[in-house]
Amino acid sequence: MVFVLLIDPVEALMLRGKGEFSPTVIGTRNYAISLLIPRPSTVAGMLGTFFYDESNQRNNWLDILIDLFQGKIDKIYGLIPVIKEENKYQLLYPLRYDEDIALFKSKKEICDLIDVIKKGEHDKWEAKLFSAIKANNIIKYISISERLGIALDREKKVTKEHYIYLARYVFPKYKIGVIIKNWIDEEKLVAQLGGEGRVVSILKDDSLKISVAEEGENVNLIDCVNKEASYYSVLTPLVINEDCVEESKDHMVIGKIDKITMGFDIRFKRRKELVTAILEGSVIEKELLDRCEVNGRYSVIGYNAVTCLCL
Repeated sequence: MVFVLLIDPVEALMLRGKGEFSPTVIGTRNYAISLLIPRPSTVAGMLGTFFYDESNQRNNWLDILIDLFQGKIDKIYGLIPVIKEENKYQLLYPLRYDEDIALFKSKKEICDLIDVIKKGEHDKWEAKLFSAIKANNIIKYISISERLGIALDREKKVTKEHYIYLARYVFPKYKIGVIIKNWIDEEKLVAQLGGEGRVVSILKDDSLKISVAEEGENVNLIDCVNKEASYYSVLTPLVINEDCVEESKDHMVIGKIDKITMGFDIRFKRRKELVTAILEGSVIEKELLDRCEVNGRYSVIGYNAVTCLCL
C-alpha cells in the first residue's frame, strides 16, 4: 500500500548541501547553510535507522540501506512538502528559478507561468515570474535561525583556533511528505534527521491519497493521472549522466542543473558520492526523459520523482 508519511520537525534543521565551507575563508564569514528542502538520501537514512543491522558487511551506503528496507519498505517514491489548512492536508509543488524556490498549492499556477514563458519574450515573462516567485516564496513556510558555530579541542577543553563560523538553520512550517510503499505499524514515532540528529516526529497518515507510477525503471511519477503530460515538475533531484547536461538544458523550461552530494556516511565517516542532477522545482519537457538516461539506482530511496504538469 502506498501512502504518505508526514515528517514534522520538532526543532530547527541543518541539512547541509554539497559543501558548506569555503577553503579560502575563515571566521564568521564562513557559513554552514541548511538546504530548504531535505534530500531523499537524508530521509531514507533516517528511516533506515529503525532497522539498523550492525552485522551488514557491505561497504556501500545505498546497498546497506536497500538491505535494511527488505521486507519493511518496498520503495520510497519521493518527497513533497505538505501543509494543513482547515483540517485538510494540502500538497505544495516546488518551482525553482536558480536559487529561489517557491511552493505553489496548485499545479495550474505553475502551468500558467510555463505558458507565459514558452509564448512570450524574456522581458515580458520575467516580471510575471518574479512576482509569482516572490508571492509564493518558500520563505513563507520556514523560519531561519543563525547561530555561531565553533569547534572544540576535546583534549584541551578549549576552542580550536580559526574554527568559527555562522550556521544558518531552518525550521520548516510545512511537513515533509514521504511517499512510501509499506511501513511499520507504528502510527507515530520520534526520530533524528540529518547528520546533526535534529529531532522530528513521524506520523503515518492515510487521508492523503496520492497516485504513483513508474516511467520505465528509473523515474517515479507522482500524482500523474495522465502520463502524456507536456511537462514534468521535478519533486526530488533527477540524477542524470554528466554527458546529458547540454541535452537537458535544451529541454528544461526553468530550473537548475548542479552537482549535489548524497550526504555524509556516518558509519564509514566519509562523504558520499557527488552526482549531476536536475534540482527539485525545475520544470522539464517530457522529451527530456526520452533523450536522457536517468540513473535509476537512486529511485528506490526517492530520487528521480516528477509530477505531471499541463495535461
